[in-house]
Amino acid sequence: MKLKAVYNDICSIGIAEHDAALLADCIAKNKSCSWINNDKVEKENVKGLLNYIKNNNIPIELSIKYLETREKYIWEVKITEKK
Repeated sequence: MKLKAVYNDICSIGIAEHDAALLADCIAKNKSCSWINNDKVEKENVKGLLNYIKNNNIPIELSIKYLETREKYIWEVKITEKK
C-alpha cells in the first residue's frame, strides 16, 4: 500500500494527523510500532479505523488505550504477517 494513500484514508476516517501519519507509516512499511499522544480518539473513529483495516486485509493488530490519569492515548501496532 502507498504511504500517502493510506494516510489520506486514515485522515478521512477522522484520526488526527499525527496518529494517521504514524499508523500509515507502520502499514506501508509493514512494521510494528507504538507511541503516546494526547489527541483525542473518538469511539466511532476507532470503529471506522478497524473496519478500514479489516476491509483492506491489513495484517495488523491495533490497540489504543486511554490513560485517564494522564489524558493520553497509547497506540500499539503489531504486524501479524511479514511480507
